[in-house]
Amino acid sequence: MKILKVALGLVVLLLVILMVFPLLYPLNLYTPQIERVVSAKLQQPVKVGEVSVRYLPMPALVLNDVHIGVGQVAEVKQISIQPNYPSWLFGRRVIKRMTLEDVRVAPAFFLSARDMLTSAAGDPNYRVQKLLISRVSVALPHGPVGPFNAELVIGEKGEFGKLLVTADATPATFTVEPYEDKYRFGFDAQGWSLPHAEGLRFSSLTINGIGNASEVDINDIRGVLYGGTLTGTGRLFFDGRWRLLAKGRLSNIQADALTAALSPATNVSGRMSADVALLAGGQSLDELAQKPQLQARVRVLDGSVNNFDFITAIRYNSPGGSGLRGGKTRFDELLASLDAKDGRYRFSSVALRSGLLNANGGLALGKEGNWSGNLQVSLKSAVNPLSAPLFVSGTLASPLLSLHAQSSEPKDVGDVSSESTD
Repeated sequence: MKILKVALGLVVLLLVILMVFPLLYPLNLYTPQIERVVSAKLQQPVKVGEVSVRYLPMPALVLNDVHIGVGQVAEVKQISIQPNYPSWLFGRRVIKRMTLEDVRVAPAFFLSARDMLTSAAGDPNYRVQKLLISRVSVALPHGPVGPFNAELVIGEKGEFGKLLVTADATPATFTVEPYEDKYRFGFDAQGWSLPHAEGLRFSSLTINGIGNASEVDINDIRGVLYGGTLTGTGRLFFDGRWRLLAKGRLSNIQADALTAALSPATNVSGRMSADVALLAGGQSLDELAQKPQLQARVRVLDGSVNNFDFITAIRYNSPGGSGLRGGKTRFDELLASLDAKDGRYRFSSVALRSGLLNANGGLALGKEGNWSGNLQVSLKSAVNPLSAPLFVSGTLASPLLSLHAQSSEPKDVGDVSSESTD
């Protein structure tokens, strides 16, 4: 019992010393020594603004206003270091948890991050078991990305274990873990929209790949969106520029939900399937989303083209008329090849079939949202067969169908709809 009392007394004394020592001997006096030790471990210059101790919920050393790297490629508002106290009694200095809060990094940081981690792990007497990063943002040329959170698990020998990246209020996770001599990358999201394409919303999306810092083979893309599915593969690589090449198959998509997100007035309904290819490039990764190129061969069954009324246009339009707007055209099948680039959309090899109605040709939608092109529309009939080219102009929200190019105010057909003619 006496030995137990002595042991408890020593523990209490140690705790008192830990709490009183920072008050009697300011820890900021150790700032130069801390900077030298950390700089040597990371092989990068490190500057610390202030050193303090936090006691709750567990005692931890706190570093404030930390700058890492030449040109301060990383800035950390606060670093909390929670030791594994028993290990320090036996000569090994194990840090149970290191937490970085409010972090801002430049792209150059990632070029040296792996070397810093390897250098820090080289000393067996110092080891970090888990690294937590809260509210980190990346300063990119086109604006900051983030904030997001990260958790890095480090192995027994200081080797990279697993990286988990999440973002507040964003239902998506990104993981990186070792795989043979490369890394396995994984992205999983629920109820998520693509950046710069908020109308393209996935109920679920999973992307898996294997690679390294300069090349990733994306071997599995699986998504659920608008009642249908997406499957595909891709490749991300660097050859002086970052390039993304991806191919996929859309199946059984509700075309109205997809296209109405892009234009509430002018859209297509029906069940859509498509073979899609995506190409993107840029000097940095953030540029990939700036100017992607999309190519697709699209097929839609049993639907309608809203805001295009082909039958009314060829029946009641006249060569001297001002054109027609509005209405819809129902179809059994619609085929088209799509090429989207730099905010411009080109629809070639358009073929619409609806009973006795056929329409073939090509259309384009410019960067400012204006239509151009023409379709050859034919309506078979034993009494009065019709065939005429329809020129398409006007805006995305209000296309104009006419028998010739003209600029006068058109007639509005309102709610008149063209039914399939069998």
